Amino acid sequence: MEELAALADVVDSFSLVDAASTTSTLLAAGQSVYETNCAECHGDDGGGNGFAAQNLPIPIMPTDFTRERLSEAAALRALREGVAGTSMAPWGDRLNAQEMTAAVHYVRSLYREQIGDD
Repeated sequence: MEELAALADVVDSFSLVDAASTTSTLLAAGQSVYETNCAECHGDDGGGNGFAAQNLPIPIMPTDFTRERLSEAAALRALREGVAGTSMAPWGDRLNAQEMTAAVHYVRSLYREQIGDD
């Protein structure tokens, strides 16, 4: 029985992935997608102040990802479908699922808790 448990542990270890490495890879991929497709409106640091933000057809400023953190599901939906009433266009036809997931993880990483905001 002990040998069976040891064998199970070995087999189990085959499926373990280094979470930090996976997260780092995902964030790097997301940063690349963000810099290529999102920064012009949302800004290099995610502050909603990209160079194109002042010239959007609908004058609603892009989301400031440093101050607002959508759930993963809400962020994926906004990226895939766009946001009605804003200049946020749908990206579901331009980015694949992996690119959208990586971008969402990256923009969520830009959030900074605001000290002193009530």
